[in-house]
Amino acid sequence: MVLRRLDSLILIPATLEYAGKSGWKCDGYAPVSKRNPNKSAVTNDEENSSAEDTLANPTSQGAITKLLTPRPPLARLQPVAQLLPRPRNLDTREALLERRFLGHFFKFTLNSISSSYDTGNFWLWTLPALIQDQQLIRHSIIALGAAHWMFQSDGLIAPNQIAQYNAFIHTQYSMAISHLIPVMSDFQSENIELVLVSCLLFIYLETLRGNHSEALRHLISGQKLLKNLSDQGPMPSVEGLTKIATLFRALGSIVNAFGENRILSDLTVYAKPVYGSNDPNQPYDSLAKAMDELTLLELELSDITFLEEGAIDERSCEEIEKQEQVYDAVIQRYRIWDKRLEETVRVLSPSEDFVFLNIKVQQAMWQLVLACEFEEEPELQPEQCWPLLDMIEKLLIMTPSTQRTFALRGDLIPPLIGIYGTCKDFSVRRRAITLLRLRRRKELVWDGEEAANFLENDLKMCLVGLKAPSWPDIGPLANKNALLSYDANDN
Repeated sequence: MVLRRLDSLILIPATLEYAGKSGWKCDGYAPVSKRNPNKSAVTNDEENSSAEDTLANPTSQGAITKLLTPRPPLARLQPVAQLLPRPRNLDTREALLERRFLGHFFKFTLNSISSSYDTGNFWLWTLPALIQDQQLIRHSIIALGAAHWMFQSDGLIAPNQIAQYNAFIHTQYSMAISHLIPVMSDFQSENIELVLVSCLLFIYLETLRGNHSEALRHLISGQKLLKNLSDQGPMPSVEGLTKIATLFRALGSIVNAFGENRILSDLTVYAKPVYGSNDPNQPYDSLAKAMDELTLLELELSDITFLEEGAIDERSCEEIEKQEQVYDAVIQRYRIWDKRLEETVRVLSPSEDFVFLNIKVQQAMWQLVLACEFEEEPELQPEQCWPLLDMIEKLLIMTPSTQRTFALRGDLIPPLIGIYGTCKDFSVRRRAITLLRLRRRKELVWDGEEAANFLENDLKMCLVGLKAPSWPDIGPLANKNALLSYDANDN
């Protein structure tokens, strides 16, 4: 939960290409190992053109329903170790690395990318099945597993080996892209699911490597594909598509946490109603269940910021009134959630572990939002910030100082940035910067160390009078001086 500036949102259509935009593509793509013998040869230019056409005109509704129908559960319930394909040449270094990073992905990376945005065990059910016969997914998760291992091993890898591992990731990524192009050129079989799942994997990969602008390209393109599918007519009732869309909505919510600029698509058509008990005296079964419902409420709050077209100043009175009604409904459900959490704590008497303290931090952020009128920009006082900063510090020190953390939730870094932006007290701002550096933590595109350096420079400019202590240019913005920037020519 972060403090949003709802009055500064602008909708900008996303028109980026999906594939072949990575900074690593300069060496070309690996050849596709298998092609349909009944399909005529297609040049690279024709394949790229066809991929773009497919992105603009996705498959039909009936085909989507067929593609995303869940696979037989028996295939998915096999142990993951039995599902990992063994490399053919175990004596080669490349094959050994593939096996090693496949194992790392399923043992460590999968836990990092799994979140509680009402997707259940989506990744645990989807990837083991796809990896069996889809080289696109196999090479993607090998590259992602290797990138995650390098992220966690930062400072522990010999300098002469860094280039070798980067080359290995580059090769796997290029091979994944080479399999993606014909998939997008021939929308048959499971292409919709493949494209969207690979898009998510590419977002995580680019984020881990610090290529945030490239991660934004993939996120915008994946959301655009989902938007185009919804524009074709009534959406099919397919659980897989809804879960994928929920993941894209969640990532979009984290990226646009501060409402600087609306560069992502409106996916509210995929939103599922939050079915929680309306009885404020009924406790949750667990703190995890309470957190699940709160994160879905956060997504609904994020969805309110989307406009049909134009800027906020162009909205009619009816549109504003409708948004206010939706906002009030979300806040009312939050108040019920708050009372149910209080009852849950009374019944369970939980210890102050990471889960409990994290819920308390998110609860405190919601309370700050409730203190403001709709679309009012919050301005916090120091006495409101100190207790929240103390809780965040407790959370951070629960992680070993030597550990690097990658998460797909904006639990700690966006709140610290939000506190800095909404409180003009210099001592509070210094404390927020200190906490951003306390642990090496990355939450999707928000990196603690990068944010600390950026805000420290902003604070220095404020202290010498070069700028007012107002919101810094956080982003995403088409401004190279913003913390999170993107190329406006690609939009």
